[in-house]
Amino acid sequence: MGGTFARVLSESVKIKELKLRIAIEHHLRDNHLPPVPVSMVDPCLRAIHYAKREEWEHHIRLPKGVTYRGKKTAPVVAVIQNHHLGYFLEDE
Repeated sequence: MGGTFARVLSESVKIKELKLRIAIEHHLRDNHLPPVPVSMVDPCLRAIHYAKREEWEHHIRLPKGVTYRGKKTAPVVAVIQNHHLGYFLEDE
């Protein structure tokens, strides 16, 4: 799976077969071991939004109980990299 599954999900969003939210949920749940909690869907969507605007240092608030280096926020670049969201940034 991995990159291939992420690419398929991304392409499905581009051709409007899937909503981005659903694709990210599947990606986090089914494409990571251990699965990433569903509570990270909204932070990942926000990170994608800011990444497309090239605001890499903007900080994303994390859900209750989730921290990044001991903090309740994480920079966009970290969310994108740590959750392998690069395919969802590619132009249509």
